[in-house]
Amino acid sequence: MRIHLIRTSGLAAMAFMLMTSGARAAETSAAKTDNGIQEILVTAERHVSSVQKTPLSITVLGEDALRQKGITTGQDVADVVPGVKVMHEMGVTNVYIRGVGNTASNPYADSGVTFNLDGVALTLPSGAGGQMYDLARMEVLKGPQGTLYGRNATAGVMNIVTRDPDFVRGGYANVTFGNYDNVETEGAFNLPLSDTLAARVAFHTSNHKGYLTNGNNDEDGRGARLKLLWKPSSGTRLLLGVDFDNQSGKGAQRVPVKSSDGSFYFNAALGINNPWYMQNTMPSPVGGNTQIVPSDAHVINRNWGIFAQLDQDVGIGVLTVLPSYREYKQDWKSADDGFAFQQNVSDKSKSIEVRLGSHDDRGSRLKWVLGAYGLSESLPNIVSVQQSFPIIGATSPEQANMYLQTTGTPYDKTDSYAFFAQATYRVLPVLRITGGIRYTHDSKHETGYTSNDISYSPYSQYTFKLDWRAVSQKATWRVGFDLDLAPQSMLYGNIATGYKAGGFGAGPTPGLTPGLSVDPTLVPLLTYKPEELTSYELGIKNSFLDRKLQVNLQGFYWNYKNQQIQTIFLFPLPSLPPVIVPSVVNAGAGKTYGADLDITYRFSPHDQIGVSMEVLGSKYDNFNYPFLFTSGLNQDKSGRPFNYAPSLSGAVDYSHVWDLANGGNVTLRAGVRFSASYWMSYNYDGASRQGAYSKTDLSLEYAAPDHAWFARAWVRNLENSAVLSYVGGSVPGTSLAPAPSGVSWATIQPPRTFGASFGVKF
Repeated sequence: MRIHLIRTSGLAAMAFMLMTSGARAAETSAAKTDNGIQEILVTAERHVSSVQKTPLSITVLGEDALRQKGITTGQDVADVVPGVKVMHEMGVTNVYIRGVGNTASNPYADSGVTFNLDGVALTLPSGAGGQMYDLARMEVLKGPQGTLYGRNATAGVMNIVTRDPDFVRGGYANVTFGNYDNVETEGAFNLPLSDTLAARVAFHTSNHKGYLTNGNNDEDGRGARLKLLWKPSSGTRLLLGVDFDNQSGKGAQRVPVKSSDGSFYFNAALGINNPWYMQNTMPSPVGGNTQIVPSDAHVINRNWGIFAQLDQDVGIGVLTVLPSYREYKQDWKSADDGFAFQQNVSDKSKSIEVRLGSHDDRGSRLKWVLGAYGLSESLPNIVSVQQSFPIIGATSPEQANMYLQTTGTPYDKTDSYAFFAQATYRVLPVLRITGGIRYTHDSKHETGYTSNDISYSPYSQYTFKLDWRAVSQKATWRVGFDLDLAPQSMLYGNIATGYKAGGFGAGPTPGLTPGLSVDPTLVPLLTYKPEELTSYELGIKNSFLDRKLQVNLQGFYWNYKNQQIQTIFLFPLPSLPPVIVPSVVNAGAGKTYGADLDITYRFSPHDQIGVSMEVLGSKYDNFNYPFLFTSGLNQDKSGRPFNYAPSLSGAVDYSHVWDLANGGNVTLRAGVRFSASYWMSYNYDGASRQGAYSKTDLSLEYAAPDHAWFARAWVRNLENSAVLSYVGGSVPGTSLAPAPSGVSWATIQPPRTFGASFGVKF
C-alpha cells in the first residue's frame, strides 16, 4: 500500500509540473472571458474572496452544481468530495474527513466535523439533514479550523449557505419523480417589500419508500425557511431567518453481514442476490426465530431555529453580531446488533458570535478579524436498550426468553466560550502572511441515572446515579503564507491546530449511589481527555489558458492525538456484579498524510471535464481500548490504518452542451465516483472492510431559452453498487447475537435510483 501511495503521489506531482511548465506562457493574458470557468466567491475566512485566492483546502459546490448533481444530503456531498465519508447509524449522522471524525453514536459526544448553517454552528450533525435546499453554495473545508470556527472542527467544516433575499421579484419551483415512489419538491419565492426590505420563502418535501425489502430506509421529510433582509443604508445590513424541518418514517435499519468475509447473510441463507433484502426475523442460536426488527420501528426528527445577523460599518471595520436559538428533537426505535434501541433526544442550544473585521474593499495591506463566541446547550436524552434473545451463558431453549433492559436518562449541559483573532498582512505585493489564535473553554455537566434489569445470572438488577463534570480548555492557532507566483498562480502553506473537548461516559459516579463503591484507579476509563490534531499543508492553485484550466494540488500531514472512540465494556465493581458501560475513551494516536489534486478544464465553449482525487495514507502509532466483557486496555490495534480512510478516492465529471436554434440547450452530464477499499470498524474483520467501488451518475437536461424552465432525466449509482456506511459487530466467540456467531450488522447506502425532474422560474 505504501509503494502504491508513493507511486500515485509521484505521478500526480509529475503531471502537475508538466502542466504548470507548459502553461506558464499562457498566463500573460489575465483577461476574463465568457468561456472561462465560473468564479465562485466564499466567506470561509470571514472575508469575501475567490476560491482560487483562498489559501485553504476548500471544495465549493455552487448553486448550479448542487442542482445539477442532485445534492440534497450529506451523503451526496461525500460522493463528490474526495476524502469525505458519511456514517449513518441509528439516527445519528457523523462525517469523516481524511479518516478523522466521530465514532460515538450517542448525541452528547462531540463531532469532529462542524456543520454551520448560515454561519451558525449546529451542535448535532444530524440537525443538518433537512437543510440542504434553496442553497447558494456548500463549502467543505478540510483540516482543523480551530481559529475561526473553534471547538469540534478537528477534521474540518461544512458550511451550508442558503440563499438570501434580494430586491428582484421572482422564484422557482421544482418537482422530481423517481423509483421507490420517490416524489420531491423544492421551491422559493423572493419578494421585495420596499426599497430597503425584502423577504424570501423556501420549502422542500422528500418522500420515498424503503430501499430495504422490509420497508426500512424510507423517507418522509418536509421543511420551510423564511428570511427577511433589511438594508436601510450602505453601511447597515440586518438579516433575520427562521426554519423548521421534519423527517419521519420507519428509519434506517442495519442488515446482517458475515463477519468472516462481509457477504450479506440473507443472500447466502436464501440463495438470492439482493444486498437490500431484509426480513424482520432470523434464526436464534438456540432454536426458533427471533424478532430482530421491532414491529414499531420508527424515526421522527424535528428541528427548528431562528437567527439574526447584523453587519454594521463602524468606521474602522464591520461589526457582525450573530445570535441564534435552535431546538432539535429526535424519537427513534430500531435494531442494533440484535438489540432493540429506543432513544428520545431534546437538544436546545443558544449561541452568539460577535466579531469585528476589516473592510474587504479598502485595499489595505492588513486584513483582520477578532471576536468572541458563546454557547449554552442542554440535552436531555432517554435511551432504552432491550434484548429478548439469549445472553452470554445461555445454553438451552428455555433461556431464549431471558430478558435484558437497560434504561438511561442522562441530562447533559454544555457551556462554552471563546475569543479569537486572525490577521493577514501583505508583506510584499505578491506575499501575504497569516496568523491566528483562539482560546476555547468548555464546561460539561451530566446528571441522571442508568438502570439494568437482567433476569439471567450472573448479572443482576441495579440502578446507579450520574453526576459527572468535565472542563476542557485549549488555545488553537494557525500560521500560514500565500505567494503569487504569477497573476493566476498562488503557492500557500499552513500549520493549524484543532481541538475537540473531553467528557465522560455513562458509568457510575463514585460516592453517589448508596451501597455502590467504585475502584478509583478505574475511574479514568469513565472519562476522556480532549483530542487534538495538528495539520501541515502545502499547496498551489493555478488558473491557465484565460481561466479555462484550473489545476490545484495540495499535500498534507496530520498528527492526531488522544482520539476519542466509543466502546462498551464490563466495568468491575467491588460490591456488585460488573456493570455494562457504554463510554468514550482516548484510544491512542496516529497520523494521516497524502495529497489532493483537482483539475477542471473547459476545453471548448460546450465541453468541461473535472477530475478530483485524494491519495491518503494513515497509521495508528498506538491504539488501545477496552472492549465488552474485558477490562483494561487490552484491544491493541496499533499499526492499523484509520477507519474511513481509503488510499484513493475521487470523482470524474464531464458535461457537454448542445445549443439549439430556439435559444435553449441540451446538456449531457456524466460523473463517476470511485473509492479504494477502507475499514469501517475497529474489529478489522471481513465485515469491517468496504471493498473498492464506483458509482456512476448520468443526466440529460433540456433548458428552455433564458432558462425559464427545464426537464431532466437522471440515474444515480448506475452500477447498483452496494456500499456500506457503517458496520457494528456482535461479541466475538459468544452467542450474544440473534443469529449464529460471526454475524455483524451494517448500514447500507441507497441502491440504483432513477427518475425525472422538472422546474420553472418565474
